[in-house]
Amino acid sequence: DWFYSDVVAMYKQGIINGMTATTFEPQGNLTRAQAAMLLYRLAGEPETEGTSSFTDVPKEAWYAEAIAWAQKNEIVNGMTATTFEPESKVTRAQFVVMLYRFAGKPENMAATTFTDVTEEWYIDAVSWAETSMIVNGMTATTFEPNGHCTRAQAAKILCVYLKTAEQG
Repeated sequence: DWFYSDVVAMYKQGIINGMTATTFEPQGNLTRAQAAMLLYRLAGEPETEGTSSFTDVPKEAWYAEAIAWAQKNEIVNGMTATTFEPESKVTRAQFVVMLYRFAGKPENMAATTFTDVTEEWYIDAVSWAETSMIVNGMTATTFEPNGHCTRAQAAKILCVYLKTAEQG
C-alpha cells in the first residue's frame, strides 16, 4: 500500500499508534484529538503547565495534555471560543494548518496550484505544504480541503514533513 512505509516509520518513532494492538485503520478518519496528539508526540511530548481552556476537553482525557500544549503553542484553535470538539473528524485543511503552525508558519515559496484552495484561513498553509512537497492533491488540480484526513494520509504527511525538515 502507498502508505505502508510511512505508517511503519511513524509507528517506530512513537508518533502514531494503532487503533488496537493489531489494527491501524488506515482509511479511518483522524480526529482532532488524534491530530493534536500526533503533533505533541512529534514535539517530544513536552511538559505542559495547566490545562486547555476548552470546556469539552476533560482533564483526565488521554488527549488533554496534547491539546493543552497545542493550544498554548497556538497550533490549534477551538471550533468555537470554548469548545475544541476532540472527537470530530479533522479536515485535510485543518490538519495542514496545524502542521504549518507547528513548523513555525514558514514563508510560502509559491502560490498553490489547487483550484479548490480558496479560503483565507488555510491558503498559506496549503501553499507551503504543496510547495514543500509535503502534500499531494486528491487529483492533479484539487486538494479537497474540506475532505476528512485519513490516518494513512496523516502518517504520510508527517513522514514527508520530517524528511523535508531533516533536509533543511
